[in-house]
Amino acid sequence: MVRSDLVENGAITWMRTRRFGLGAVITALVALALLAHSYRVDDRERAAQRDAEAHGVVVPAVVEVALGGSEQYRTDVQVDIQGVKRAAKVFGPDHPLTRGMAVRVAWAPADPTRIYIVGERPWTWWAAMRPLFAAIAFVSLLLALTGLVWDFAFARE
Repeated sequence: MVRSDLVENGAITWMRTRRFGLGAVITALVALALLAHSYRVDDRERAAQRDAEAHGVVVPAVVEVALGGSEQYRTDVQVDIQGVKRAAKVFGPDHPLTRGMAVRVAWAPADPTRIYIVGERPWTWWAAMRPLFAAIAFVSLLLALTGLVWDFAFARE
C-alpha cells in the first residue's frame, strides 16, 4: 500500500511540474513573439520618420506645450507650425522639450496627420511595452529551465 501511494504522489508531482514547465515555455514564446513584433513596429515607425525627413515636408516649428506622459517616458508635444497647432508623441528623456523651443518637424505628403519632430524618437505603445515583454520572457524562460532541471533531477526517485 505504501509503495502505491508513493508512486501515485510521485506521478502527480511529475505531471504538475511538467505542466508548469510547458506553461512557462509557452508564456516565454508568446512574450518573445510580442518582443520581436515591438521591434518591428518601432523599426517601421523610424523608417516612416526617416522617409518623412528625406522626402516629405520639413519646416521649423515652436513647441507650444510639452507634457510628460505617464506611459513609459512619453511626452505629448503640441507644436505651432506656421500658425497651425499639431500634436506629436515622442520619447521624453532623450532631449527635454520645453515651451518656446524651436524645433523642426517633418511629415510625409501621403500622411500629413502624422508629424515627426526631427531628431526625436517617435513614441509607440509597442516600444514602451518592450521592457515588460523582455522581463516576462526572461522570467518565463528561467521558470521553464528550473522546471526542466527539476524534472530531470527528481524524476528517477
